[in-house]
Amino acid sequence: MKNILRLFLVVPGLLSNVILLDAQWVKTSCPTVGNSSIAMRGTNIFLGTWNQGVYKSTDNGTTWNPVNSGLASNSVNCFTVADTTIYSGTWNNLYPEDLAGGLYFSSNDGLSWIADTVGLGDNAVTALAVCGTNIFAGTPWNPRTRQQGGVYLSTNRGASWTLVSSSWPVPDTSTFIGVSAFCFSYNATGDTTLFAATSGAGVFLSTNNGATWNGVDPSLGNIPVITFAVYNDNILAGTVYGGQRHHALYLSTNNGNNWSSVSSELPLDTSISVRALAISTNGSGGTNIFAGTDVGVYLSSDNGANWIALTSGLPSNTPIYALAIVPTTQGDTNLFAASYYGVWTHPFSKSVATIALSQYSLGFGPYQSNTLRITNSSQVPLVIDSEYTETKWFTIGSVHATINEGDTISLPVSFEPDTLHQEFSDTLYILSNSFYPITKVPLNGHRVNTAVSQIAPNVPDNYGLSQNYPNPFNPTTVISYQLAKNGFVTLRVYDMLGREVATLVNAWKNSGKYNISFNGQNLASGVYFYRLHAGTYNQTKKLTLLK
Repeated sequence: MKNILRLFLVVPGLLSNVILLDAQWVKTSCPTVGNSSIAMRGTNIFLGTWNQGVYKSTDNGTTWNPVNSGLASNSVNCFTVADTTIYSGTWNNLYPEDLAGGLYFSSNDGLSWIADTVGLGDNAVTALAVCGTNIFAGTPWNPRTRQQGGVYLSTNRGASWTLVSSSWPVPDTSTFIGVSAFCFSYNATGDTTLFAATSGAGVFLSTNNGATWNGVDPSLGNIPVITFAVYNDNILAGTVYGGQRHHALYLSTNNGNNWSSVSSELPLDTSISVRALAISTNGSGGTNIFAGTDVGVYLSSDNGANWIALTSGLPSNTPIYALAIVPTTQGDTNLFAASYYGVWTHPFSKSVATIALSQYSLGFGPYQSNTLRITNSSQVPLVIDSEYTETKWFTIGSVHATINEGDTISLPVSFEPDTLHQEFSDTLYILSNSFYPITKVPLNGHRVNTAVSQIAPNVPDNYGLSQNYPNPFNPTTVISYQLAKNGFVTLRVYDMLGREVATLVNAWKNSGKYNISFNGQNLASGVYFYRLHAGTYNQTKKLTLLK
């Protein structure tokens, strides 16, 4: 299974989504109904509440309307989306001691809901996840039946369910176990790991859809994890404070084998909760982490080493229970934050990058030089501390300098190949005081024979990316592109949430016309984007997979 579900939304790097410190949160018109979760399907935003069921917005949060027909429970804990169906996990907050609730689904964007009781009954559902054709549902401890919470699996879109957590290694059978969050990670070969967070027994992982389970690094112990986020090869775990002293946010860089705190710079780190996480690319090759805490929203662009408060416009010490990054129909992007007191939005359209580069990768032929232009697009001085690479092939000029707002400096980069290799690659590191303490720029070189070769008569006059054919497709399609010059080329495929799902080209290419086949057999049906980057040329197109 290569289809990763994350319990938050991610936006492609094609969008401008770097937060300026002076941008303001704006409260939407959503009623103050105790908000617990956010989901998107297409252009619709769904909001789960603790006492008023589900609200939906079709205009990017400007207006909200209740959509509760057929929904017997008015307390919605979580959502997940599978193709055209949205699932909601609920319990009955009128009688919390019963924890009655259940799973509901809607195939018409919330106009009506149907109870899914086969195998789940009226068990409350506190976590949901989709991976390929599998749906996972997490349930809490039920004091009415004295039944431990667990993980249920449906392989047929909810028509039937099987308990798959009976074998997990619970350290203390007296612990009241409930499942609070899911996430998936996968390695280079496509193997998938399912992580399940519990309310009293730590985090468990399974590599076989729940058939067997293992506990993760004991340094997490039985810390109650409430939310996950996955990006690149990293997994974040947000915890809920319950009186015991522990850190608010943990990071694993090796698929859950080890975890370390990345929240020491958050205020009151050991006595707050991180209940929501959202991830976006930051426009310069890095990642923005947004953390919803008991005291507002915080941003880190260096994997949690440093945090910046994004609280301007929010009421003081507002607890955040859900975050979502939502693209608008106008091409802008909004960060939504849900609290008990309402829903706020943070417009990215008012934002510009703190550090902007003329190119986010550099390609070289033999004995070539290039210039990387660095622009300070923020309102505070940008200090370039150092620049370096790890090999001898690429030489970097020194531009240790302070750059004022709107100013640009040039960084010279030169390439000299040796005689032992044909292809050369390295990374240029730029350290600064910006949101991005380390900016990474891939460097790629190519050595060719010194003999003069004749240019083929059919060399294209310009760059181009064609629409894939067929489109829609199942499961293969062909993407064609043309290059006017030799250079380093990347062609990647992204899903609607901005997650890279395939790298089709990542190499030096000579000028000419190319066809490449893309196989989507391991992906779910839906809309995807493919992006060609060659020199200064960038083009993105949409493709549709229908199974």
